[in-house]
Amino acid sequence: MPKKLGVICFQNWKFFKDIYDNLKDNFEIQSYDGYKPRLKMISDHEHVKGFIENRLVNKRKIDEIMKWSDVTFFEWASEFLKIGTHLPKSTPIVARLHRFEIFKYDNQIDWDKLDMLVLVGKGMRRWVHERIDIDESRTTVIYNAINTDKFKPILQSREMTYRLGILGDIIPRKRVYELVLAFKELLEIMPDYNLVLSVAGKMEGEYPEFVKNLIKRLDIEGKVILEGRVDDIVKWYNSIDIIVSHSMHEGAHLAVHEGKACGCYPVSHWWDGVEEFLREGQIYFTNAEFCEIVNNFYNMSEAKRETLRKQGREEVVSTYGLPIIVNKFQKLFESLA
Repeated sequence: MPKKLGVICFQNWKFFKDIYDNLKDNFEIQSYDGYKPRLKMISDHEHVKGFIENRLVNKRKIDEIMKWSDVTFFEWASEFLKIGTHLPKSTPIVARLHRFEIFKYDNQIDWDKLDMLVLVGKGMRRWVHERIDIDESRTTVIYNAINTDKFKPILQSREMTYRLGILGDIIPRKRVYELVLAFKELLEIMPDYNLVLSVAGKMEGEYPEFVKNLIKRLDIEGKVILEGRVDDIVKWYNSIDIIVSHSMHEGAHLAVHEGKACGCYPVSHWWDGVEEFLREGQIYFTNAEFCEIVNNFYNMSEAKRETLRKQGREEVVSTYGLPIIVNKFQKLFESLA
């Protein structure tokens, strides 16, 4: 008889959906991703009433799943894990922490209730042990999974497009504004290459407006394209030569690995932990170093570029491939159930 696995996800399934779908063959699963609040509150009183109602429903559902399951997994060490660890413990608890949770929920979760905390990288594991009182025997690293059957080169022979790309919400932490400045320097160094920077991701609030104004002020509106949300992300990866991470901090930066799986060459501004995922020659600190890396890539032989593309994809398949990550989660859950 299959073991019973409870899966509680705080709203965003993006990083666990493929794993979840593959675990269904080996576990009986109940999942919960939150009570959907009423869409319209007619008064402040109704708003408060709705908030309390949502919180009580979430608490009851989380408790029910924990009592039902042989092991309960929380995707995101955030609001729902806070609720779960303040209920009477009825099941082994596993949670996965990505990044932001360490800054917001470090003092709100009863970490003593966790049987295992999964981190997406060794850098994040180090950050956790510097900030949370949890024994190292109760933390482990399992990387984000990449579905390499989905994320792959579209064409067998890839032609250069002279497009660089960055993917993610257009927010200050992603440092798109600073990347535009670095790209302006790159255009001045490589004027004959017709380079384009494609910026893909959700644009909300004031920050994207600052980026738009900068692009206009630098007179590079035809060189930096703000795409907004991209529907066909695999096609987008296949339209760029280089995938850029310019963030000030990441847990693992999924886009870099998805891009590598599609044949993109990855480069990244330094953030704490990036050395785990990219080679030394792919990491930069200054704009000058960024320009040098990109210039070197476009001036190497096509044979060398093709070798690097294949190596990058092979690294993703062997380290982050979906079957490998599913197997690690399965073994972890079975060991605790």
